[in-house]
Amino acid sequence: MKAVRYIAHVFAIMVILLTSPVSYAATATASLRVSVVIRPWVRLTSEQHIHSYRVTRADIEKGYIDLSKIATVNIRTNERKEQMILVSHEGEGVLAIGEGGIASAAGNGVVNMGMTQPGVLISKTIDGRILLPKDVAEGVYPLRLSLYTQ
Repeated sequence: MKAVRYIAHVFAIMVILLTSPVSYAATATASLRVSVVIRPWVRLTSEQHIHSYRVTRADIEKGYIDLSKIATVNIRTNERKEQMILVSHEGEGVLAIGEGGIASAAGNGVVNMGMTQPGVLISKTIDGRILLPKDVAEGVYPLRLSLYTQ
């Protein structure tokens, strides 16, 4: 008796599915929207060539000391824009920087790396001038550089 009822139920379900107005072979459409965000990145590296400097009596009288080729700065980015590097010194005096020769006292601690192209490496060698404080003594001082992108 149970077997007959089971077969009757299966048969009834098959009749309902086969006579249903819903077509299981109907086609469906779908749309897919894709958006991509490429985040800007900058890879800044530097090689510091001078790690300390000697202040002499002549430097104290001038009020500054010139340091040639203190570091080489390298930048690579995925952006197409003008890049600026801020250079600071954590020691005696104020650091003025420049490139292609000795930095002038008017230097402001910013290196203009120029217009970057995605993936292209730009390198610049920078020079420095330490504006000495009035109470500085003769001796050897460390040159501690910090670099930041702007």
